Amino acid sequence: MRNVSSDSCAHGSLCLLPTAISCGHPGSPIYGRTLGNGFNLNNVVSFICNRGYEMEGPARAQCQANRQWSHPPPTCIPANSIRQSKIEHGNFTFGTVVFYDCNPGYYLFGSPVLTCQPTGQWDKPLPECIGDTAGSCGDPGIPSQGSREQTDFRIRSNVHFSCSEGFDLIGSSERMCFPNGTWSGTQPFCKPVQCGNPGTPSNGRVFRLDGTTFSHSVIYSCMEGYLLSGATTRLCQANGTWSGAQPNCSMINCGDPGVPANGLRYGEDFTIAQNVSFQCQPGYRMEEDGSPVRTCTHNGTWSGTMPMCTEPTKTSCDNPGTPRYGSLNRTYGFKVGNVVSFQCQPGHLIQGSSSRTCHPDLTWSGAQPECIPHACKQPESPLHVDVVGMDLPGFGYTLVYSCQHGFFLAGGSEHRVCKNDGTWTGKMPICRAGEKKKPVKPATGTPSPKLNVPDDVFAPNYIWKGSYNYRGRKQPMTLSITSFNSTTGRVNVSLSNGNMELLLSGMFEYG
Repeated sequence: MRNVSSDSCAHGSLCLLPTAISCGHPGSPIYGRTLGNGFNLNNVVSFICNRGYEMEGPARAQCQANRQWSHPPPTCIPANSIRQSKIEHGNFTFGTVVFYDCNPGYYLFGSPVLTCQPTGQWDKPLPECIGDTAGSCGDPGIPSQGSREQTDFRIRSNVHFSCSEGFDLIGSSERMCFPNGTWSGTQPFCKPVQCGNPGTPSNGRVFRLDGTTFSHSVIYSCMEGYLLSGATTRLCQANGTWSGAQPNCSMINCGDPGVPANGLRYGEDFTIAQNVSFQCQPGYRMEEDGSPVRTCTHNGTWSGTMPMCTEPTKTSCDNPGTPRYGSLNRTYGFKVGNVVSFQCQPGHLIQGSSSRTCHPDLTWSGAQPECIPHACKQPESPLHVDVVGMDLPGFGYTLVYSCQHGFFLAGGSEHRVCKNDGTWTGKMPICRAGEKKKPVKPATGTPSPKLNVPDDVFAPNYIWKGSYNYRGRKQPMTLSITSFNSTTGRVNVSLSNGNMELLLSGMFEYG
């Protein structure tokens, strides 16, 4: 298969890429040989007979588009074979009967007895003496993408042919060597299994199709404004079917953007290019750094930022509360912008946010933490970090860290595992204010690089089974991957614990 520029596959057209056509070895005539090493389309081979033999049949054959040679190998017969029924300086009269026999090592092909007819013609065709001391037929050849089981070409022996996986045998699967030095049946060839048209998903297109026969592939993409779920590539299999199922193209949905505290939202359509607007309830005002109108963009995220509605007469958040078996550090109070932190007593691990910040809308960032009993030592609890603990198969009890909104992971470990001695792997995470630098976008006209993610991490229908702690008790958890776009980084998952199911969508960032 040759490579072509993706430009030739634009606008949803089907791109069929040519593959090499081979006819396989044509075989060799007995008492002769085949000249030429090229067995592909339009290649020509020549046949010659050994010294003392004459050729009957075409001396050349060409490989055709149907994977067959234009002519079978010719027959090489001894040069001294009887070719004339007349005797020199004489004639056979009506009713004369002649008998033919062959020298040792040769076989008579035809009738051994001929009778002169009143018309002056013999009643049967003139026989021929063919063969040698071994009595064989010569090499019948091996089809391209196939095999031959036997190497015995003696008279009355059989050879069997078969094709490789993904190919069907056309012609004779078994051939027998006749006494006249020829093979029965027809020369077989191996034809690739045909899978047919793979189809096109609704609101999608076939980005590239290099053929519809065995081992060829098709690549799908979606129309603008639609997101592909399922496999982007399908292969033509040996059983004549396409691998997997045809993918689906669904309209991009940004999900519910939420409603600001003490505010209202207008608009229930969360698909691409749709807008939602926000308004504050009476007695509250919208902060200037929020977006009163947000639009669902092509990458499945909302434009702008969630607005905040604040009460002008109130400048402090309410007391967030102290977790049981823990403590609250409220040194700086609960005013807007102030940070409170939490600690757990020995023998307990913090679950939730290690610190919370009072927002201008007088709500706290993060989630209120809990202190869960556990044998592992309490690791460091840095600020602006959310912590989730879970038992992961093959890992053990694991703490997963994420930085709160407005902060990014500048160092340390994203997850830490409890070791046998009660200590933790990795290092304390460090969350710094600001946004992580984004990679430089590729120049116009070049394709976006795919994320460097192992194929099995976000494979469709991949399932993670584990548990999480809630109020000191383990709860079973199943995380199923529903779709992943390796170009945009969007991943859709289903999170369930037997009583409920959450459909989550987010962006994966590597590095």
